Amino acid sequence: MTPVRIELQPQHIEVTHDDLRTAIPVGVGQLAAAITTDPPAPEELTNAIGWVLDHLEDAGREVPALEFADRIEVFGPLVDVVADVEVGGAVDLPYELFRESAEEVFRTLATERRVDRASNPGLPADAVHDVLGTLVAVVSVMRFTAATSVWLVAQ
Repeated sequence: MTPVRIELQPQHIEVTHDDLRTAIPVGVGQLAAAITTDPPAPEELTNAIGWVLDHLEDAGREVPALEFADRIEVFGPLVDVVADVEVGGAVDLPYELFRESAEEVFRTLATERRVDRASNPGLPADAVHDVLGTLVAVVSVMRFTAATSVWLVAQ
């Protein structure tokens, strides 16, 4: 089976499988912008994840393979940073990110103040806030699909 590809963009997320394609009207830039408190408030994180999950449900109707894919590839802004933070240093893509690791990175970064988040190995200073949008998207995809892992790939 060909992989389901999830393209993260600032204003939308595109889901593709073979010749089927759909875009959901929420992107990683919007998700990061929706997180305004420092540290992020639990309700902001819950709302951001819910926002993506609601749209993924619609996307699953347009691209049915999303819900039973053997392999999911995620690419777009800061997926390399997610891998780098998980490992604590530079990682070559593609990188298989397991769900428990994704959840741990999310919990760590999403509960820290910005200044503390900046000290995480692998997290560049210019991505300290925006990586939260990417993490929300990645974790939401994994939760929606019940995937044990996703592949973070270069564009």
